[in-house]
Amino acid sequence: MCLSVYLSVFRFVISKLRCSFTGSVSLELTNAPTTTQYGETVLFSVHATVTAPVPAIGSLGTVQLWSGSTMLASLQLVDGSASWSINNWSVGTYTIHARYVQDDYYSAASVSVTHVVTVGSATTVLSTDAVAAQSQYGQPLQLSAAVSATFQLPNVLVGGTVTFFASGVSIGTSTLNSQQIATLVTDELIPGSYEFSAFFNSADGSYQAPVSNVVSHTVEKGLNGFQLFVTVRRLAE
Repeated sequence: MCLSVYLSVFRFVISKLRCSFTGSVSLELTNAPTTTQYGETVLFSVHATVTAPVPAIGSLGTVQLWSGSTMLASLQLVDGSASWSINNWSVGTYTIHARYVQDDYYSAASVSVTHVVTVGSATTVLSTDAVAAQSQYGQPLQLSAAVSATFQLPNVLVGGTVTFFASGVSIGTSTLNSQQIATLVTDELIPGSYEFSAFFNSADGSYQAPVSNVVSHTVEKGLNGFQLFVTVRRLAE
């Protein structure tokens, strides 16, 4: 009975001593890089240093990362350091707080950094293989454009659209398929010379791309029935 009483008193005294000698830590938080494109990975690194007492009275504990009222991660410090990464934040500016969770040895501490996510860059390539140099009036002509992103998340580009242009005039819009390719078929171009191009429109504004490469094409006059008869007859002679 006496032993249990002594143990209880001992634990009480130890707890009071810990409270009396609570130490403090200093936090350093970095983000690399400080600005990312949509889909690009950012690495947050936190380092805790014991500022009092020296030497440290106990091992360092846990740091939480917060964005506003949302806790992003709870990290156990190893040799005073921890890290966390993410790549799917929406476009915008974020203030990230690192908070040391008060424990038996050290009081709470915090530090913050600002991180910026910009619109992701994409590229639109108009296929030259699918477009012959010449076609005849009324003949169906197929245009295909492939879109890719510098930092791409799965299925994010799918659902976006591509608008096709003939010498700067829109001739139609098509939605990207699962291979991130948009295709347009037209037979409405009048005879003449054209410069085809394509422009990508992101479904949610997360990506943007400049106008594609230019492909030149000529639509020739088609043969009517009489011209076709004369041509065939001459070839037969």
